[in-house]
Formats: sequence, C-alpha cells, structure tokens
Amino acid sequence: MADRKTASSLGLIGAILAILSSIFFILISSFIGNFLNRVYNTNVAIFSQFYILIGGILTFIFAIIMFITSIKIKNQIKKTPSILLLIFSGITILTGGGAGSILGIIGAITGLTAKD
Repeated sequence: MADRKTASSLGLIGAILAILSSIFFILISSFIGNFLNRVYNTNVAIFSQFYILIGGILTFIFAIIMFITSIKIKNQIKKTPSILLLIFSGITILTGGGAGSILGIIGAITGLTAKD
C-alpha cells in the first residue's frame, strides 16, 4: 500500500506537467492566431485563438490549485486535499492538462487509499 508521500509526489509531478502544458497552450495561441489571420482573415482565427488562450489560462489556474493541494497531502489528517486534487485533476483533463491531470488523479486516489 502506498503512503501519502508517494501520493504527494505524484500530484506534484502531475501539477508541474499541467502547468507546463498550460504555458504551452498560452504561447501557441498567439502563433495560431497570427498564422490563421494571415491565411484566412476571418473570425475563425480570432475564435480559435481565444479558445486556446482561455483553455490555457484555466488549465494554469487549476494546475496551481493541484500544486497546492499536492503539497497539503503530505501533512493531511483528513482526506480533503486528496478529494480536492481529484476534483481539480478531473477538471484539468477537460481544459487540456494532459498527462499531468492523469498523474494528479492517480496521486489523489493514492492519497485517498493511503493508511494513516
């Protein structure tokens, strides 16, 4: 059976990966917007640019929350940080967290099943 230290480290690695992917989405949104404006010059370029930008910003916010709750899992008495990590990792899957959100979910489940 895994302990809380393993759950915390899995959550931290997942949060760092989600932060890196969100930074990638934020940076790529400007390149996509510029490229599509030159090729199509329509509202599709503006929509796709802002869609990717908003997804990257939301992923960044949720990944920061994942990072904070992963740190708190180490010292947890109750299961609240693990539940929060599970919730925000699940939301981060929807916003583009990728492998980081999957590691966050695994870390949260490990934190929930860890013995005290």
